Amino acid sequence: MEKRFTANYHTHTFRCKHANGAPIEYAEVAAANGIEILGFSDHMPYADDRFGLRMDMAEFEDYLKDIQAAKEAYPQLTIYRGLECEYLPEELAHLKMLRSQLDYLILGQHFFRDKQGDFFYTYGLKDTQQLISYAESIAEALETGLFDCVAHPDLIGVHDFPTEENYEKAVDIILDAAESCNIPLEINANGIGRVEGWQRYQPPGHPF
Repeated sequence: MEKRFTANYHTHTFRCKHANGAPIEYAEVAAANGIEILGFSDHMPYADDRFGLRMDMAEFEDYLKDIQAAKEAYPQLTIYRGLECEYLPEELAHLKMLRSQLDYLILGQHFFRDKQGDFFYTYGLKDTQQLISYAESIAEALETGLFDCVAHPDLIGVHDFPTEENYEKAVDIILDAAESCNIPLEINANGIGRVEGWQRYQPPGHPF
């Protein structure tokens, strides 16, 4: 029997500035296509709005209201309120505040700090030690207990330098942390479509 896809927790709306559609539009399509569970997880807003491709903090209340409107319009769906968030230690209080108003948080480490406090964009890593630092930042984030899933751990494959042994070491750090904290890792199909020109498949390929 063919398995049916019935749930999606990684959904972005127009507020993230790189997607289209409002929550009620997603709910309409979900209901028409046999989806039973729909989770919204736009990129988290920061209090000072210093990062792009995400909603402004001033939009957060309207984001919640729009999700509530979708829930009321489509009671046959189970609809959850969430965000996709980066973990930066200095943002811990802000993350806790956001989490208190939501059903779940997804960890998506588009940027991070290493153990020395230096800041890195995950898409711009320059050496193999930074792969380890990326993985360690995910492990630290999961230990906070704030996150319910890790989005696209495949970001660790977005680079064009020789990885030597640190690539698999970093993967092991992520897997060990996820297992220890009982947190699922997302299988993000975008990685399959981004292979050309890169050294390796992103998950769900080897080694995840």
